[in-house]
Amino acid sequence: MSNAAIKNFIDDHGLKRADGCIIFNAVAGFYDEGNVLCSINTEIQIVHVAGMPVLYIIDTAAENFHLPDMYTTHEFHFAYSNGIELEIRKDQRHRRFFISVRPVR
Repeated sequence: MSNAAIKNFIDDHGLKRADGCIIFNAVAGFYDEGNVLCSINTEIQIVHVAGMPVLYIIDTAAENFHLPDMYTTHEFHFAYSNGIELEIRKDQRHRRFFISVRPVR
């Protein structure tokens, strides 16, 4: 599910460049129990390492909250919501803390 969610997110938003790189500007929202911890404008990069998608949040003011800047499908669950944003959670059932990534054009 997570790999398909990332692929659909990339395809629907046309995020893959002609050179194959996936780098885009986005708003990343960090939420705890539905409350916004912070929302930042940032660059996002998605690369594949050993066949696994890895999402990097490049400019992370979230360091103030001691949050990671790298998210893998091995450690996190990715869901593509309403054709708009990618949601990242610790696991599929985890509702307390999540990150949303929404591309900005």
